[in-house]
Amino acid sequence: MIALLGVGCLLGAMAATFSSFAFLVRRRRQDRRGRIREATGVSDLLSSHSVSLESSGYPVWVIECLVKRSQTAGSLSGHSSTWPWSLGLGSVGSLLRRTGLSGLVDPGAIGGLRRDLSLALGVGGLLLGFAFSELLGCLLLVVFFSLGWRIPLMALRRERDARSNAVESDLARMLEVVVLGLRGGLSFDRALSYFGRFFQGSLARSCVLAQTQWSYGLCSRDEALRNLADSYESKLVGRAVESIIRSLRYGTSLADDLSDAAASARLQRRSRLEEVVAKAPVKMLLPVGALILPAMLILVVGPILLELMGEL
Repeated sequence: MIALLGVGCLLGAMAATFSSFAFLVRRRRQDRRGRIREATGVSDLLSSHSVSLESSGYPVWVIECLVKRSQTAGSLSGHSSTWPWSLGLGSVGSLLRRTGLSGLVDPGAIGGLRRDLSLALGVGGLLLGFAFSELLGCLLLVVFFSLGWRIPLMALRRERDARSNAVESDLARMLEVVVLGLRGGLSFDRALSYFGRFFQGSLARSCVLAQTQWSYGLCSRDEALRNLADSYESKLVGRAVESIIRSLRYGTSLADDLSDAAASARLQRRSRLEEVVAKAPVKMLLPVGALILPAMLILVVGPILLELMGEL
């Protein structure tokens, strides 16, 4: 047992030394990227628009830690996490876009948080298990280390799903506000600005950020709108954005197209909610069968069994 603890301490010291050296190299690269972004003015634009989270619970804490780590590191882009903590993060850029954090979270911060959580939880599980037995300590080490490894990506996926569910309820409202503005004589840009100014939520903030990007000339209006649609895992947003781009490009009636898109979005959301409600009884079978049914059987059959045992 002492030899095992000694080997663990030695490996921990080697990992800490290697991580410190990699952090210094990564920090130097990130400082250079940060100076470039400050010179172009992109950092001020991104920092002026805070992100609105739709999830609750531990994902909020995890995302806040990722944002703080990215800001402390001085870089908002680039994959700078070291091996082996970067394993499985090849497609994390797409996940960050779906959560609306692609400009706020450095992919390298995910590897750093994964490293800290895995080591902290792994050591905690090891010490807790060794209080009872060595086998339990090794088992808890593997379980808690795996849990810390998965927590950052699990939090981002939960935020992605919550963001997609929330946008379906906000999309119809946004389209209706734009339609009212267009029929009142406003331009599309002015009508969209009213939605971002007087409404809350991730969609309103995303619309404000997209409009600010094409107003500053960072990208064209079509690119900004397509980036907005790509930041949500929702086909409804993609179809609505393509309808807006097509109407603005060819001069068709934008108000009529958006009215149809709003009605379609409301209908599809209602259909999805009905589908979720229909699946609820099936999902309730497992807790009913595992928790409620055994208790009812004990309550009903227990007295009968006791009487039979008394007679025997």
